Amino acid sequence: MKKNASLPTQRSVRRQVRRPDRRQARRPDRRPVPTRSSLVSLASLALVLALLLVLAGCGGRFQPAGTDATPTPGPTDGRQDFAKDNEKPATEDPLVPGEDGFYLLPLKETGPGGEALASILLSGVRLDIRFNRLSFVVGDTLVVYLTATNTTDGPLAIYAPTTSFGPQGAFQAWVHHANVKFALPLVGGPVASDDAMLYTELAAGESLSREFAYFVGTHSDGPEGPIPEAPLGPYRVYMHFGLGSDDGTAALRVSADIAVIDPNGTGEPADLTADDAIGVVKDLPEFADWYKAHSGEANVKKEDGGYFILYGGVWEQVSPELFDETLAQTPEIYAVYENGRYVVNAASKLGDAPHQVFAEVDAVSGELLSIRFE
Repeated sequence: MKKNASLPTQRSVRRQVRRPDRRQARRPDRRPVPTRSSLVSLASLALVLALLLVLAGCGGRFQPAGTDATPTPGPTDGRQDFAKDNEKPATEDPLVPGEDGFYLLPLKETGPGGEALASILLSGVRLDIRFNRLSFVVGDTLVVYLTATNTTDGPLAIYAPTTSFGPQGAFQAWVHHANVKFALPLVGGPVASDDAMLYTELAAGESLSREFAYFVGTHSDGPEGPIPEAPLGPYRVYMHFGLGSDDGTAALRVSADIAVIDPNGTGEPADLTADDAIGVVKDLPEFADWYKAHSGEANVKKEDGGYFILYGGVWEQVSPELFDETLAQTPEIYAVYENGRYVVNAASKLGDAPHQVFAEVDAVSGELLSIRFE
């Protein structure tokens, strides 16, 4: 066992049991006179104790003289603040990215105008997000304001995928319907003219901002032609800020939800996905017959040692390799959302005519509206 230096030795114990000094016994009231060094030590100890008591009363945070222990609201008061990287305030669960790699922010409306705000701190960058509203009707405009602030003590390397917008090009944003394959069109602002990477820096404490506007489409003409009517229902806004240099890049990815609603309360959200609409068409007996008749297995044959495929209504001799590839072919099929319905298009050059199918499916009810073979 290690000897404890604070325990008395045997010799010191013997000294302790000796009789007291006779001179001290004759003058019991005599007190030792304090030295200057002992007074200084006592004063220092008292000062340390007083300082510890002050810090304990402030909850461990230093407060300047004349201020209250409660911190004053910061410049982002009212936003959804995050005290630490990737975390909400201590009263809420940690914020984690979703399967798509984006942090889903819980925006909150503030004020009578419906403006919604949120903030998050990621990798030393504070992202402040502001939407003009969270609910929209067809014909409205969604406005997204983004600000990135470098909260570190040094510069941060940032990048943009084009030089067209300068450093603001580090911001990117897009808006997709949650179910329907439909994106709100970006309106206004310059168009990217190149795909040359731009590398720059954000100085300590420096902020960078950018604004995006999206039109909740109607049948009116847009900057690139007619804009289809935006389907009702939930949408997700995806926002991206580029970090890194030519040695390697990363990205801060956040998202938030909005909704397009019917002001009269009679419209139904478009719940069908493109795959759902394709499934409606595939379940039709007449389409199933066409699909089988225009797949590879129904349009190949071997004859007199040769390999043949029926292409565009004509038998053609092909190589064994192309023959094997054709065996696995099936008609191409896809669906596009247009004004409350899906247009399903299927096509195959194999077999005899007709080689195309067009069908329309209601995006809300899933009802087949029409089908034609061409």
